[in-house]
Formats: sequence, structure tokens, C-alpha cells
Amino acid sequence: MTNGSLGSASPCINSGDPNYVSTSVDVAGDPRVIGGTPDMGAYEFQVPVSRISYAWLLRHSMAPYLGVDASDDDQDGAPNLYEWLTDTDPADASSRLRVYPTTKQLPPKICLLSSKNRIYTLEFAIRLDGDPDWSRIPGVGYVRGTGGVLSLTDTNGTGPRFYRVSIRFAQ
Repeated sequence: MTNGSLGSASPCINSGDPNYVSTSVDVAGDPRVIGGTPDMGAYEFQVPVSRISYAWLLRHSMAPYLGVDASDDDQDGAPNLYEWLTDTDPADASSRLRVYPTTKQLPPKICLLSSKNRIYTLEFAIRLDGDPDWSRIPGVGYVRGTGGVLSLTDTNGTGPRFYRVSIRFAQ
């Protein structure tokens, strides 16, 4: 660390909360968000090799290196970037985001194994061709995970719909 800037292995890299970024530049006048997630503190490290929080990588005994995001250390089909985003364990193949299939009963229900550290929103689209128009389902947005199975129900669901779940970091 020199002159208040972050060192290349700092756990503050990609560890900030995007909900609290209020400017497009850091205190040095450099771009505020590099790599998709802001750094913790007043300075943004300008050449991160990963989008993943360096603190998370260190907590899971991983070094920040080019390619760590796409690596699948536990061979569960989810790269480390998705493990970080979904708050699953990158060293445990049984720890992965699980979405349980819906039944043909109405109203449609989506169930998933959730994290207490994430916020979930159920969205739908009528068609998947081209650029789908995803819409948040009223009343099923910004639901904090339980750490167990979370059930998201589309009480307004009429006709065929495609569903997806968006995931955000909890504050």
C-alpha cells in the first residue's frame, strides 16, 4: 500500500458494498468501480485480476489470479464467481445453488436453497427469444434468504411464463 492506495493482494479489493457508491471516481480521481464490485475504502484498485472479493478468496484459501473466477475448484459445475455470488462453498461440491422444479399447480412456486447473506427477487418473462423482457413479480422482490429453503410464489401468474431468480448481496 502506497499513498493510501490498495496493495495488489489487499482483502479490501472487491469487498465494498455497491449500495454505498455515490460517485463515479475514487478520491484519487480514478474510476470508482473496476471489476464489477467496488473496493472497500476510498481508493479503487485499478487492475484487479478477479471480480470476486479478495477477502472471500483468502477466506477460502484461494489466491487472486487471472482465471480464478472461471475455475471450478470443487467440480460442481459452478465456477468460483458463481459460488461467491450465490454464497456457496467453492470447496464443497454439495454446496451449490439449488432451484427446485415447480409443479404444474397454480399459483406457480419456485423453491431454492437460500443464503441469509443474499436477497432474492423472482422475475418472469413471457418469451425467451431475442432479448427477453424480464419483469419483477409484485410482492416477490427483495426477499432476504433464510439459510434454508426459500419459497417464492407468483400469485399473479396466469398463462405460461418463464422464471428466473436474481440474487443480490444483503446489506
